[in-house]
Amino acid sequence: MKTWISLLSLMIMANLASGQKTFEVACIAFYNFENLFDTIDSPDTDDFEFTPKGKNLYNSYVYNDKLTRLSQVISEVGATYTPDGPALLGVSEVENRTVLEDFANQPLVADRKYQILHRDSKDRRGVDVALLYQAKYFTPDTTLYYSLQSSDPGEEI
Repeated sequence: MKTWISLLSLMIMANLASGQKTFEVACIAFYNFENLFDTIDSPDTDDFEFTPKGKNLYNSYVYNDKLTRLSQVISEVGATYTPDGPALLGVSEVENRTVLEDFANQPLVADRKYQILHRDSKDRRGVDVALLYQAKYFTPDTTLYYSLQSSDPGEEI
């Protein structure tokens, strides 16, 4: 009996010492959307090449196909560890908020209900960076945007 109580005490102490904690896994990712432009020529940016009449012949089919492919990739990021995928997703090379909204509404990622932090940059081509986040994990209370100085004198990005 004394051995049994000693063994039981050792097991309890081992469990307490191991500090069995539980953690929830969240995925944080960054992805370059590589020139995700809409098909509309914006007068304040140099984006004509991403229009149906531009050199890339960038039309609705190309745009929608790109959105589908991007959503396929992002839907798989982190899926091994969490079905929610990236809780925070930084992206680069996007034209505007509209393309981010179109991405967030793609069937493969729409259930994540991504919220968007974006501001148009001063880049000549209109290429921006943004942060998408799932509000069930994060709620920003302050948002700050900074312009960086380009290596090209006089150009802000």
